[in-house]
Amino acid sequence: MEVATWHFPVLHDVCNRNAILRVFYFHSGNRSGSGTVLRSNNNFTFTQETDLVVEQYYEATITYQDHIDRSERALNLDEPLRVEQTGDYVDIIFPASMRGDGLTGTVHLYRPSGSSMDVKLPVDPDDEGVQRITLEGKAKGLWTVKIDWDHYQTGYFAESRLYLQ
Repeated sequence: MEVATWHFPVLHDVCNRNAILRVFYFHSGNRSGSGTVLRSNNNFTFTQETDLVVEQYYEATITYQDHIDRSERALNLDEPLRVEQTGDYVDIIFPASMRGDGLTGTVHLYRPSGSSMDVKLPVDPDDEGVQRITLEGKAKGLWTVKIDWDHYQTGYFAESRLYLQ
């Protein structure tokens, strides 16, 4: 179990100088808990007990760090990956240095409002390094294109938002 503490300023007339309040709050999901608020020098200190959300914390940290590294490598490319929407298509344009063999990965069309509409496709660009994906029949609204790819065993990740009208 971890204990997290937050400090935040309050107005002078919220409570008297030595007040201790027990407060209730909602945590993620349907869990609830309680914390204690102490006032001193016109500041409240709120202390809350928290449980780890992920049981395999160490493994999840490594996976998340890998995602960060992949994203940073994509941002640091000399020629960045581009995602362009034209009409009923989205074009994913890979850097010229990555054209040809050696590209593998997944393109994920992610719909935040409904995972049943998500589409996952393999990375499969043409000889010009462009992968064209049809948007025909896709629901209007916000979509996120997530590209997780490898070029000769070096991993990259990029994402771009689209709004279909």
